Amino acid sequence: MAKPEVSVILPTRDAGGWLRDALDSIDAQRFRHRVEVILVEEDSGGDPADEVRVLGKPMRRAETVTAAVAGAQGRHLAFLEVGDVYVPGGLDGLMELATRHDADVVVGDMAHADPGCAWRRELALGERVIGSVAEAPDIVCGGPASNKLFARELVATTRADLSRGVPALLALMLDARRLVLSDQVCCGPANDLDPARGKNPAHGRDPFRGQDPRLDEDGIMARLADAEQVAGHCEGRPPEVRRALMRWVGATQLRHAEAAAATLDDAGLADFAHRTSIMFKEISPPVMTEILTEALARRGGRLDDGLRAVGTCLGEPETIRRPAARGRLRVLAGRVYLDLPDLDTFGDLLRVQPLTAVVCRVRTAGHSTLLRVVGQVLAPGLLATQGEVRPDLLLEVGDAVCRREVHVTRAKPGFFSWSCDLPERALPYGEAGLRLVARDRFGAETAVPLSVMRDDRVVADFEGRRVRLRGTPEGAGLVVSRTGPLRCAVTRARVLGAAMRGNVRR
Repeated sequence: MAKPEVSVILPTRDAGGWLRDALDSIDAQRFRHRVEVILVEEDSGGDPADEVRVLGKPMRRAETVTAAVAGAQGRHLAFLEVGDVYVPGGLDGLMELATRHDADVVVGDMAHADPGCAWRRELALGERVIGSVAEAPDIVCGGPASNKLFARELVATTRADLSRGVPALLALMLDARRLVLSDQVCCGPANDLDPARGKNPAHGRDPFRGQDPRLDEDGIMARLADAEQVAGHCEGRPPEVRRALMRWVGATQLRHAEAAAATLDDAGLADFAHRTSIMFKEISPPVMTEILTEALARRGGRLDDGLRAVGTCLGEPETIRRPAARGRLRVLAGRVYLDLPDLDTFGDLLRVQPLTAVVCRVRTAGHSTLLRVVGQVLAPGLLATQGEVRPDLLLEVGDAVCRREVHVTRAKPGFFSWSCDLPERALPYGEAGLRLVARDRFGAETAVPLSVMRDDRVVADFEGRRVRLRGTPEGAGLVVSRTGPLRCAVTRARVLGAAMRGNVRR
């Protein structure tokens, strides 16, 4: 009897009714006669032997994944994780690519995987052969084990446990002499491929499927240990490979920092921050900034996320838990940043984004000689102080006809209310734009988009003029017009003259 081409390892722990689906998906392959199935009974519940007899399929059994690898007869190895099944022709496709390219590792796509996954961007380029993960840095991780095929000799040599997640899979990809990447879908979650089956509780436990589950304390620390193992693979590797590995470490730990802040106690968070900062010290600040900035871009690039990333890099648990800073503003190339000592190192991580401002109302102040403009600023991560006057935020009317610093009236992390008093005589007649200007200590300026919360409803009366708040698609503005006795007298004279000429209808 000819030896099998591929040995598929199936764990029986927490398998539930999935095992039958997995075996049926193997039977749906064209070259199923070339596939060997090995059941791993490690920590399994129930009696797997009875389940095998019920299924009525010839297969081998092993007590551990290591024993399954040692006893496998196939030239290649596959590990199908609980909840995943092969699509028709999916395993055949992996086998064909491995044979045609004499590859040590083949990575295929997964059905219904999150399109935002970094590793899927590498597969989107189509079939290609690479000699190192440095040629496809986002393939680090590359999803779970189900979408991969490995040379048995490579697995035996590295002694990698295919059930141990990213560190073990990454060790195989790093030591592979030839990797094949393909956009061909090879597997997917059983319930997603057949929605009638209902929800499988095994799904959602793997954080590398595209969306992180809600990790508990043990899960967070286990992911931290995984990241430390990945960072440990950097020793002796070429710079391009080290950069690819640390990109994954940075993105993963940033994603887990938020969960750590919400879940860990003070001692646990301090340990998390310290161990993470040690990993980040192994890479240069520019590369670290590139890694984390790219990760933030996928999350929307908020300032509080950036501050949390800075706290993670510096090992500051308090910043990780409460990402807010009191720094003044700094303007660089028309963008607004926090003016902190670490700005030169962390760059866009300290960009104040989103930064939005509104005008709420106008009213008279100072015995009707001042116009008080009241508004709000929303900037997650920016911490103002109630009662302070901010020299870095100016309210401007018209083309710099009138400028005044704003006064913080109410503040909480990421939000504050402000007011600004404008002298009546400084207001130009007619329509004038209303802008909030960010100005740093070096004199650089940029305008902050300013909108109107309540359009055309707020009017302030002075003795000689009326001011109305106006909202347009271009932004906020003031309309200043005369309403005093002189204008009223002129209006009455015009009406009287029209009546004398007989032009007034009664």
